[in-house]
Amino acid sequence: MEDSKLESQEAAQRQEIALQILQQEVAGVEEYTNPQLRHLICWKLDSKTLPGALKNKGPKVTKWKELKNKEPPSFEPWTDADEEKLAQLQQSIEGDIALGDTVYARKKAVEVNKAKSLLRGLSKEEKDALLKEIDDDNDDTDANVAGEPLV
Repeated sequence: MEDSKLESQEAAQRQEIALQILQQEVAGVEEYTNPQLRHLICWKLDSKTLPGALKNKGPKVTKWKELKNKEPPSFEPWTDADEEKLAQLQQSIEGDIALGDTVYARKKAVEVNKAKSLLRGLSKEEKDALLKEIDDDNDDTDANVAGEPLV
């Protein structure tokens, strides 16, 4: 959400600068300075930077002539309601995050459900063999924790 805030603020700033430039009276596109053309083009392209081919004034003038009558990009302005949502989000993040609210916990729950479905399809003998194997693995782990060598 912080990214959305930054993007919205940057778009608003690009638009504000571009509109200030456009309010100035100039005889023609060629009268704009390099920095002015950069601001105008970035605004129309909704970009922080110019494409690499637009280093000199000539290509910038050509690009602006191509873009000037196109619709400017739209963006959602950052509102007080957005700011309040962001503050609430930040507050909830600053507190303890329950393990159940994490991606890991959700993925684990999916895998546990898959395992349960698989187990339901096993015969009694297969289940007993699997449980014995799990118990044996647990005994090995317990022995290792107690400092006994694994066999």
